[in-house]
Amino acid sequence: MRNKIMVAAIASALAAPAAFAGDKVDIEFAGNKERMDVGDLKTMSVCSLKQRIAKKFDLKIKKFDLKRKHGVKLNADKTLYGAGVRNYNRLEIISVNHSFQC
Repeated sequence: MRNKIMVAAIASALAAPAAFAGDKVDIEFAGNKERMDVGDLKTMSVCSLKQRIAKKFDLKIKKFDLKRKHGVKLNADKTLYGAGVRNYNRLEIISVNHSFQC
């Protein structure tokens, strides 16, 4: 009985970090790929992610758009989940003259 409790405690300790790990997306920019932790796809907005990307890559927020790989531009008024982004999806940074995304 004691061994079963010990095994259960060890198994839950090993599984806990994976359960609390945030959602991630892959960002492609100028031939480079970077995996970013976005926390929760259902609560983070497209504009929030765009601001984080602009800060990380030192870009102007009005000079790029985010779109899904081989897909459409993300809707700025939605959360990432609402815009169709799922865990480990690949997003592309597309350079534009003036972005209306955020």
